[in-house]
Amino acid sequence: MKVLSAIRSYRAPLMIVVFSVCLIAYMYLNPPLAEAPLVSPELFSGFGAEMDAGLQAAAGLQAAAEEGGATGARSVPLSLDLAFYASRFLLSFLCMGALPLLAAFALGYNLKDAGLSWTPGMFRWKAYWLLFPLFILVTAASAFNEEMAAFYPWSDAVVQLSIQASPFYFLIHGLSYLIFYYLPWEILFRGLMVIPLLNYLEQRDVDNDRANKGARNRGLGDIRLVNHARDRSTAQQLKDPAVLALAMLQTLPTVLVHLPHPVSETFATIIFGFIAGVVVIRTRSIFPVILLHWAAGISLDLMIVLKQAFM
Repeated sequence: MKVLSAIRSYRAPLMIVVFSVCLIAYMYLNPPLAEAPLVSPELFSGFGAEMDAGLQAAAGLQAAAEEGGATGARSVPLSLDLAFYASRFLLSFLCMGALPLLAAFALGYNLKDAGLSWTPGMFRWKAYWLLFPLFILVTAASAFNEEMAAFYPWSDAVVQLSIQASPFYFLIHGLSYLIFYYLPWEILFRGLMVIPLLNYLEQRDVDNDRANKGARNRGLGDIRLVNHARDRSTAQQLKDPAVLALAMLQTLPTVLVHLPHPVSETFATIIFGFIAGVVVIRTRSIFPVILLHWAAGISLDLMIVLKQAFM
């Protein structure tokens, strides 16, 4: 127990090491750095050669339209396309969700420290519901940006399967996006990277108040000091430079992870990251940000699918 207690006294720097290793694994095991998927393409061979041929024909028509008549086969078979797609979801779930959470639990953190708490009134902030349609409209409109439309969705096969076979494939895509990508993403970046530091700032305020006011009662007095510090850091989040920096801090790693993405999205990550940080600090939960992030992302993919289907 003494060893575990000694380790937990350094849990903050240890968690940073864990986060770094997990993000390195995520980046190097995903395209464009990864040359082969973690998931075997043979798992998707059951979709059949006919559908693969249909996807190849669709890709050939698209190439003909873009290159002025030159047709060609799809460079990535359906099974390989879906294998990379599944690998990305597997890696995001493990590297940004499961593994950081396990490490956090081992070091003494809990679900609330990861933002996985259903806090009262977390969806009652009026500014949040003003931002919600705004982000959906902006991301949906970006489907008409050639760079974004070429990058998303992550699988061309999913687009063509949704159009040619059944919209059910897009429903599976949307649920997978929510569970295996956006949930772990927010656990890592807006949960574990924000809330423990916010707790540290509040404890700092408690210690300062105790020192300045000479609080003698370490029972109810400490509880009141904690509540006072919490109320102050929430109500004045844009006035306290430390809290403002905390809202921006997690933006840096999210921008770095977006570097292989379209440049417009990478710059937009700065704005969204700051807003997401403020929402988490205000609500002490990542659930509102998960919903906002997922709604924005899936609206982009849906618009791209609809554009290819009807335009």
